[in-house]
Amino acid sequence: MARRVSSAFIDRGLVVDNSAFQRGGHPAVSSDWLTAIRDGQLYRSPILEFEVLYSARNAREALSPLELTTEIVNAALQAQGELAQHAPAFHRLPHQDYLVASIAAANGLGVLHYDSDFDRIAEYSSLLFESVWIAPAGSLDQQGVADPLRQRRRAVAHGLAQFSGDRARDVLDSVLDLIDDALRADGLQPPARS
Repeated sequence: MARRVSSAFIDRGLVVDNSAFQRGGHPAVSSDWLTAIRDGQLYRSPILEFEVLYSARNAREALSPLELTTEIVNAALQAQGELAQHAPAFHRLPHQDYLVASIAAANGLGVLHYDSDFDRIAEYSSLLFESVWIAPAGSLDQQGVADPLRQRRRAVAHGLAQFSGDRARDVLDSVLDLIDDALRADGLQPPARS
């Protein structure tokens, strides 16, 4: 099981997840971020390349590259299977998170992130990597204010992920109908749906 870290992330080799990359310039972490880049401790995966670095030349040059191999993909799929065995829908995390975690494990590195999915993968899969928060969860949310509904939003998203096709649309329509009814009961006009 990987160790969770919610403190300074310098002094360790880390694969940078998009969730951390997007927050590297935040005043609360920018000094450590720049130190880690200067010291060559941060690595980029092809996943980060696809997500953000295709047009960010300076960032591409600052982060050391890592490869995605068939073995890494297979390890990511195995990790997803391990989470699926834990509980229904427990494995429904973004595929790129499994790949980033697998790349880190294959290279003996941790994952620098701002996303609890990596804690879940580290705890419930056989991938051996350190789950490293760029800052404590909730501390870098927009305008410094934590989203109090984030966990509930994620629970709803994970619940809806169990359904597909017409069934997903039916469930979503039912949820939206309940919200509309609650707004009307409070004397508010629900927004128009597209």
